[in-house]
Amino acid sequence: MESLETLILSGCSNLQRFPEIDGKMESLLELRLDGCGNLVCLPSSIDGCKCLKTLNLSGCSKVETLPENLQHVESLEELELSETAIRNPPSFIFQFKNLKVLSFNGCKGPPTKLRSSFKVQQRGSTDSMGLTLPPLSGLTSLRRLNLSDCSLCEGAILATLVVYPLCKH
Repeated sequence: MESLETLILSGCSNLQRFPEIDGKMESLLELRLDGCGNLVCLPSSIDGCKCLKTLNLSGCSKVETLPENLQHVESLEELELSETAIRNPPSFIFQFKNLKVLSFNGCKGPPTKLRSSFKVQQRGSTDSMGLTLPPLSGLTSLRRLNLSDCSLCEGAILATLVVYPLCKH
């Protein structure tokens, strides 16, 4: 599997754990696990996928965390975390220099856990009812941010865009 570039396991409802990754998957560019509703976690050896550009976990409703070693996959360009159980995204997500697409679509429910990563910073005040985004200054390549259906407060998006405009001139 040394030359494998794309692995699509979308909709594999019986998949609970993705196997540990050895050095033979260094060429993997795209890992699609969307719709694997029983998947609980990714292996800590995910950093063995040095060339990984796309990671799609959309609909993996039992995935609550991402392995810390994912932060070493510096080539990541697209991270799809929609409809997962991730409520406290690791801060390293917001430091991926090559990330172009980030999606948290459908991140609903009481945002209390999520608030620790998405610091509520609305012009010096704290809004206890709504969720705001962290500064996105580390995401220098970001082109698409999907926060649909996330129960964000009105000022949250505006405050973030003022801190880090997504449109570059």
